[in-house]
Amino acid sequence: MGTEMAAVGQLPPSQTSLEHLRQVQRSIAQQVRVIDAEIEADRERLRRLRFWLTIETIGGVSTVVLAKGSVYLLLGLGLPFIWWYALLILAALAFTPFLLTTIIRTRRFGWLITFVLMVCVPCLLVFVPVEDPRLALAFQLFPLLTFYVYCWLLRHAVDDWLEN
Repeated sequence: MGTEMAAVGQLPPSQTSLEHLRQVQRSIAQQVRVIDAEIEADRERLRRLRFWLTIETIGGVSTVVLAKGSVYLLLGLGLPFIWWYALLILAALAFTPFLLTTIIRTRRFGWLITFVLMVCVPCLLVFVPVEDPRLALAFQLFPLLTFYVYCWLLRHAVDDWLEN
């Protein structure tokens, strides 16, 4: 083999160059392990997000029931809907930090912008002064509805992310 290398004009690698190549190989293997661990951590975050989005989506279905129940609330027949409404708001508020943290860590910044446009901007309606109680209730309910629609859309997107 040495004569073949000499015939081609190549010298056999020295011991130091072989050791250097082994160090480079170990370094690359370590970097691959770190990248694989980061990818798996992102996938686990997405799995947890999908689980909680499923629960939040169930809350979104409940929001439709809430909207229907709000008519009864206005008529004075459905006081318990106030508690359900409060529960849905608290669930949305409690879930939002986890949702935003996961979106940021997985670098899905388009979904972060969508969150601001779909959820944060409609929250400004709460500050619009209105005299009509039905319109006031609609202004209060709209941000909650958009939050749960956002969760529903994101839930389906996360499924696609996990498949790829």
